[in-house]
Amino acid sequence: EKPPGNGTQPPSRGICLARIGTGGRRLPPGRESYPHFLDGDRIRPIGLRVEYPRQVTSLASRFRERVFKWLSPCRLRPELTDRTQRDRDMKVVMIGTGYVGLVSGTCFSDSGNNVTCVDIDEAKIRRLREGEIPIYEPGLSEMVVRNVESDRLQFTTDYAAAVPGADLVVIAVGTPQSGSGAANLNGLWRVVDTLAQHLTPGTIVVTKSTVPVGTNRKIYDRLSELLDFEVEVASNPEFLKEGAAIDDFTKPDRVVVGVTSERAAQVLEELHRPFLRTERPFLSMNLE
Repeated sequence: EKPPGNGTQPPSRGICLARIGTGGRRLPPGRESYPHFLDGDRIRPIGLRVEYPRQVTSLASRFRERVFKWLSPCRLRPELTDRTQRDRDMKVVMIGTGYVGLVSGTCFSDSGNNVTCVDIDEAKIRRLREGEIPIYEPGLSEMVVRNVESDRLQFTTDYAAAVPGADLVVIAVGTPQSGSGAANLNGLWRVVDTLAQHLTPGTIVVTKSTVPVGTNRKIYDRLSELLDFEVEVASNPEFLKEGAAIDDFTKPDRVVVGVTSERAAQVLEELHRPFLRTERPFLSMNLE
């Protein structure tokens, strides 16, 4: 017998019996797995749409909101990640394939961006292209292989092929301590001078390397001297624990950037959006 109304919703006086109890009534054999409602003395099937009591619906909604707030899009398959909030995927160039550079570049590609990792070590780049990861980090090898196969992650030694037209160039080269205990910035300045030969207008240069206070302003001044167009420079320091680097990157306590323009802040916030939560703020400050 068809249920009253449109056949999908129980009447207002009906009592829902689906999966939350039958009020002591036993359902007929073969009908236990379907939603039913009690209409007077009759038990009627109502299909897949069930109108649960308000308190049950409210509890389910709160639970669903908590679950989706906790889940990181990077833990989902890339094709299931909701990218409708983005205008487009970004072209990101990561200079340096050490711990910070490789983990950051891989996570950015896993969230849907097109990432090229650049390193001057040809042997290292060759191993990475073959799927050999030079560092140990749980889950990183599988993530690299997946994104290389999806053509979102590439490795090269050629600045000229990678840098022009990029939305962001991220410097993540090592800055080891010198004999005096100060950071050795020789490698960083070589990168800056090389980038100046290939940068195009609109590209934002971001520093992830660990550098002394004031270095980012010096990078801005140096690029301004070498280029005949206005350059945007930003700082986005990264601190990743070995063995937990992917979790640290994809579920940060906060994201802090230093910028020279409002546009740079907006682009970096867009880049990090898949990893941000309501309670995980994005903080934009000046370059110093």
